[in-house]
Amino acid sequence: MIKWIANFFWKLYKILTHRMFLTVILLLVQFVVMYLMLYYANDYSVYVQGVFQFISVLMIIYILNQDDNPNEKMSFIMFIALIPFFGVPFYIIWRGKTVHEKYRLTLEKSHNQVKHLHMQDESVGNELRELDRKRYREAEYVYRESDFPVHKNTSTKYYPSAEALYEELLPALENAKHFIFMEFFIIKHGEMFDTIMEILKRKVKEGVEVRFMYDDFGCAGNLPMHYDRELKEMGIEGVIFNPFNPRLTINHNFRDHRKIIVIDGYIGFTGGLNLADEYINKISPYGYWKDSGIRLEGDAVWNLTVSFLENWDFASESHSDYALFTPHRYHEESFEALDDGYVMPYADNPLDDEELGQSVYVNMINNAVDYIWFTTPYLVLETSGQNALELAAKRGVDVRIITPGIPDNKIHTYVVTRSTYRHLIQNGVRIYEYTPGFVHAKNVLSDDEVMSCGTINLDYRSMYHNFENGVWVYRSKSIEDMKKDFLQVMEVSKEIDMDWVKKRPLTQRFAQYIYRIMSPFL
Repeated sequence: MIKWIANFFWKLYKILTHRMFLTVILLLVQFVVMYLMLYYANDYSVYVQGVFQFISVLMIIYILNQDDNPNEKMSFIMFIALIPFFGVPFYIIWRGKTVHEKYRLTLEKSHNQVKHLHMQDESVGNELRELDRKRYREAEYVYRESDFPVHKNTSTKYYPSAEALYEELLPALENAKHFIFMEFFIIKHGEMFDTIMEILKRKVKEGVEVRFMYDDFGCAGNLPMHYDRELKEMGIEGVIFNPFNPRLTINHNFRDHRKIIVIDGYIGFTGGLNLADEYINKISPYGYWKDSGIRLEGDAVWNLTVSFLENWDFASESHSDYALFTPHRYHEESFEALDDGYVMPYADNPLDDEELGQSVYVNMINNAVDYIWFTTPYLVLETSGQNALELAAKRGVDVRIITPGIPDNKIHTYVVTRSTYRHLIQNGVRIYEYTPGFVHAKNVLSDDEVMSCGTINLDYRSMYHNFENGVWVYRSKSIEDMKKDFLQVMEVSKEIDMDWVKKRPLTQRFAQYIYRIMSPFL
């Protein structure tokens, strides 16, 4: 009994002294102080109340005239109309863009430095245009808006699980000769991360340059506050992306959700997995964790390298020499891929006013002829995405979306995910829930010829708030492998029909309506 009490108070002490807990408390204090100031000012002065009502009307007019997402605008308008003395400051904080100009300047410097190394190969572009004008336009859009070109001479391999990727990642890291870049959202100590760290420490001793970047919010409950210092003591260059601090600012909303590994400039990995044991099912808190990933070898890895270095320079306030990391700088023999497809890694960020990840998906939906299938852990759709899916289904395209059968710890997002089923099913979209556990894979497959694999979910956070990345692939051998995976997943998934939707308890449906109003902020 004494031991149990001691353990309880020790765990309580750890929670109360944890930096994330203290940060949240300080943020709440700021919210409460702001609320009390506005509340009492509103309570004691009819003039203040009138001023706030006038400001609210002006703010609503302003919001209606913005080019923001309609769902987000309606949520803000409702919030401001119901609680003006809190909704107005919240909107100002949420829509603040204090970090935008800094990132734009960093990107501009990076683009100017790397532009001559990052041009679209005209022969590749012309070949794709002659082969398929629709897919050429998809790739051309990405190049025009983000400077990420489409490549050939790149082998691709699709992994239907994080375990399969992890198994081949370890020897690839062991064989690194010159540099390793790693960028992740979540890191937790355990078998997966600790094994990788042992390899990285050995490679540093062999003279390999290792850069490791992680998101502070994603790792806040798992790593010490200054883990980047521990990395530097190991000889690893470590950078924290967007450090979390107890200050009311929209900057905290911009998280680095990317997962990128680059080895010697010509091998790259990405996908849905983070560096934690649940991703490779060493632990199973949510049933079987279904993830995916892709390996690139060849010219297209350069896009991943540029994506990593741009975020690295932004987070570290430094300027990398991109020319040192070109694909074949360290290889005397030219690489010739066995695969004859087209590969375009791309990256999205929330600060350039271009929803690249969303537009890649919408373009794929609009160009689908026979079918388009998705896997996503979270289904929190905005208007244009939902309209595109429903329109595709109405014109006869087989549209399917696979979501988790068992939720992770984001129960509120799971509630919103299920709230989207009714309207989608009514308009011909087929919904499946993966019964063995949690789907974390972010895959799109269409017409046996084009796919995307990466980090981008079908939700507001991925489309509007996070730094994300993906790989667009056309006519590659990995497309067949992804299709096999989709078919196997659907075999163990339950298709949701309208009977199931209508039989949902009233309390659950009411909760869905409430959460759906808040969906742009989840």
